[in-house]
Amino acid sequence: MLITGLLLILGLTCLVFGADWFVKGAAGLADAFGVSPLVIGLTVVAYGTSMPELVVSAVAALDGKSAIALGNVVGSNIANIGLILAITALISPPSVDGGLIKREIPILLVSAALVPLALRNGVISRAEGIALIIGAIAFTIATVRYSKSAPAGDQLISETISETVAEIAETKATSSTLRLVLIGLAGLALLLQGGRWFVG
Repeated sequence: MLITGLLLILGLTCLVFGADWFVKGAAGLADAFGVSPLVIGLTVVAYGTSMPELVVSAVAALDGKSAIALGNVVGSNIANIGLILAITALISPPSVDGGLIKREIPILLVSAALVPLALRNGVISRAEGIALIIGAIAFTIATVRYSKSAPAGDQLISETISETVAEIAETKATSSTLRLVLIGLAGLALLLQGGRWFVG
């Protein structure tokens, strides 16, 4: 029991640091290849921060524990909205950008509704999985396109760009290309190992 608990904590620690290193390395490399900070923020950083959940679900599925993968997805969304957003509101009520309500909220509601719809027959098929991936890619492309033409006053977009630029500048200032590669690979290795320990 003690060993199991320690492996769970160690796995979680590896996932946290692994995701951070992977995002820093990948974002720094993308910038070195001339990718704009906006695109990096809406793709590399956005998806990179979800890497722990992705790795845990992938490892669980490969180990034949698909129920963990499904529970991870549903549970993380409940925690993000019901716990994290709630705690944030208790500490400092967030101001909501009007564009968020018009663009992201409908997509959030539709994607949440697709889960029980896909599970109506008790299983999410490969075809449904492919359809969901296509939807995620389409939404990302649409977001990037909108962001490039968004008004300068779009608060959500402005904050995303500012945070991304600051993160990339900090990483590039202290890292060569080789070091960025090593940071990204080390992060990926930690993610994979942390996912195995965490699921186990």
